[in-house]
Amino acid sequence: PLSDIIHFSSNIVGVKIPVVYLENGTIIAGEEYRKPYIGTPYRFDCNESAMNSSLYTYAFSGDSGLTNAGTYTITFTLKGENGQYEWEDGSTDPVVFTLVINPANLTITPDDFTIVYKEDAPTYTLGATGLVNGETLENLLGDDLYAKLTQFKCDYTQGSGVGSYEIFACDGNSTTQTEIDNDLTNYNVTFEQGTLTVTPLTVDYDDVDSSDDKTLQDLINNGPSFVYDNNSKEVTVENLPDELKDELEVVIVYKDKDGDVLTDELKNAGEYTVEIKLRVKDPEDAVNYDLPDEVAKITLTINKAEITITVHDKSYVYNGTNRYDQFNADVENGFEAYYTVTFDNVVSFNDGSTVTSIVLTEGEYVNAGTYADKITAEHTYSADNYVVTIVKGDLII
Repeated sequence: PLSDIIHFSSNIVGVKIPVVYLENGTIIAGEEYRKPYIGTPYRFDCNESAMNSSLYTYAFSGDSGLTNAGTYTITFTLKGENGQYEWEDGSTDPVVFTLVINPANLTITPDDFTIVYKEDAPTYTLGATGLVNGETLENLLGDDLYAKLTQFKCDYTQGSGVGSYEIFACDGNSTTQTEIDNDLTNYNVTFEQGTLTVTPLTVDYDDVDSSDDKTLQDLINNGPSFVYDNNSKEVTVENLPDELKDELEVVIVYKDKDGDVLTDELKNAGEYTVEIKLRVKDPEDAVNYDLPDEVAKITLTINKAEITITVHDKSYVYNGTNRYDQFNADVENGFEAYYTVTFDNVVSFNDGSTVTSIVLTEGEYVNAGTYADKITAEHTYSADNYVVTIVKGDLII
């Protein structure tokens, strides 16, 4: 490439030889010229045959390859005898100049990383800017020094809070950095710090388990439904992930249809609003989490228990008397045998509600025959919590 070639002028007049040129500048004896380290030798070249080694010789001090950073004295000497050749300016003395190959600028920086709060520290890696000609730090330094270079130091440990943490190569050891700088003689080495950025952990309602193998988000989408059974109902948070339970909590508030906060147990049939909020236990930890801003609302429904009271038929043999009074007397001696209560949509339970009496519609029951649906039941099953179906009994004579 042109950048690594020192060019000559070939404008020769007779046997006069032009002074050499360094790229676009005329080389003047005693001058100093500077070039950057490029990883390959600088070389002299002539683009016309008139400028050839039969007219001059040149030599330079130090590394004959003109590759490594350093200072080189280069001397061009004319051949021939008794003034057979001369420089273009008429002089015949050797042309001497100094070529300085400056070290290339090299910046070594640990790569930047971004992780989420509570994640493990990453496996740190190294970046380098300024290496030339395909050179690598591993090849330049050798195993031992490269191993020292790739020992990283960072104050982050798993669970450290949200923020930025500096990453240092060489385990942050300035002595090791100096050792590496001294070893890389063809480079001016600058060590910079990388950055580990810890971002907040996003937690939403899908991350919180509730009852029935559902997440809270499942319940938000499709609220839980129960049947009144005189037992308290609730939305149960069964588990926060282990890594969260020490710092997060789920706050649950129950409200009735009017929006008032319930202070009693949630038992009675009806539709309720359950408000759920994820929050940090310690306000200082708030910066480490990205939690839902809104309060999640779940509709919890307690359906009425459905029961059937079946009143049994009552039979008498005709005797010419009105069986109304007889029936009432029989029932008074033990009406529990005159009915059956069946729970239709829930397992039977006892909340104190009961059948209080079996009643025969007042009337004349003398003649033989079936008096349909004349026997009914009275009860204390509240319409607030029950749907009651009464199957009336027949009085048969």
